[in-house]
Amino acid sequence: MNSMSDAVIGMFKAFENPEMFVKPGDYQKHDIWHCGKCHTPKQNKVEFQGTVYTPFCECLCDKKHDEAIRRQREQDKIERRRQICFPDYETSLCRFESDNGLGDVHAMQVARNYAQNFEVMSQQKHLGLLFYGDTGVGKSFAAASIANFLIDNGYSCYMSDFTQIEGMLWDADSKQQVYNEIAAYDLLVIDDLGKEKRFFPYRDDLEPCVRNMVKKPISDEDF
Repeated sequence: MNSMSDAVIGMFKAFENPEMFVKPGDYQKHDIWHCGKCHTPKQNKVEFQGTVYTPFCECLCDKKHDEAIRRQREQDKIERRRQICFPDYETSLCRFESDNGLGDVHAMQVARNYAQNFEVMSQQKHLGLLFYGDTGVGKSFAAASIANFLIDNGYSCYMSDFTQIEGMLWDADSKQQVYNEIAAYDLLVIDDLGKEKRFFPYRDDLEPCVRNMVKKPISDEDF
């Protein structure tokens, strides 16, 4: 008998101890312990090298309990990502299903298609979206809706503007660390892009940040 077999047998025996797994109300049926609540087996019969072992396993209600914990942890993770992503609570409520239809219908459909095909559009083709238009037509709503959709589907997103990013750069000990943190998000939303031109002279700081986002050369016309 080799060390691998010894390890397998040791594992089976370790999970055969009723004192570790049997709860009040559990009962035996055909020499197998059953859960007193859901009445499903708490042991499996496993034959290994000519010997039958009966290691304990999860009953149905234990599986449901573990699955509920897993779902709650995943939901907590999603909500933490949502808190990180959005600059305020109101923006975090922007969703495709809450669209009132008063904005640009075509732009919202483009945004929805982009979100639903994000893996191909962004991760494979490296394509982004630029929403432009007058104030109040729904640009920020569309962008935030994309971010919310992606967060619900396991992606990390960050919504900001260049003024906030500039503040992060000024406060940071390492600007490169800020660039790396921004580039690590699956989706970066820059709100009110272009409004900084009236008072924003920080090209030297922002160019490497933008270069990390779009991963392409930047011309003078971009600033």
